[in-house]
Amino acid sequence: KTLLATGAKIVVYDPWADTADAPEELEFVDSPAQLFEVSNIVSIHARATADNHHMVDAKMLALMPEGGIIVNCARGSLVDYDAVCDALDSNHLYAAAFDALPLEPLPLDHRLLKTERVTLTPHLGGASQDSARLAARIGTEDIFRFSEQKAPLHLSNPEVLAQKKKS
Repeated sequence: KTLLATGAKIVVYDPWADTADAPEELEFVDSPAQLFEVSNIVSIHARATADNHHMVDAKMLALMPEGGIIVNCARGSLVDYDAVCDALDSNHLYAAAFDALPLEPLPLDHRLLKTERVTLTPHLGGASQDSARLAARIGTEDIFRFSEQKAPLHLSNPEVLAQKKKS
């Protein structure tokens, strides 16, 4: 909502989104290429899969209007960081910001640390007070459920719990 209040147009590519439930102010496009072609700022928020390794590469960055900004708050494998550095060095991109890196921690001689107009955060951009409260609430609820011999609601490996019941 903050971006909309500034008059920004928000364009989204999400192959799994239910556009019927999305706010009407959002404009959905059919491909990542379309998104990059019309966006001055692209913020990546995707999970890493075998199919999207380096999905932000030199070809995709070249589609962006000159002076664009790329932000990755998802996974380091989604971005070809050398391609981003090349686009910054050529002034095609104005800036880049990364909360997810190709290696963590970065080696001291890594190109990202030497390229101008790059902002790096230590993969904790989502570490807000609200997210800490939510994590504490979820953890507390699930610990309580488990102590009451109920299945936790937020269990990433339920097969382990099922195996424990069998033994």
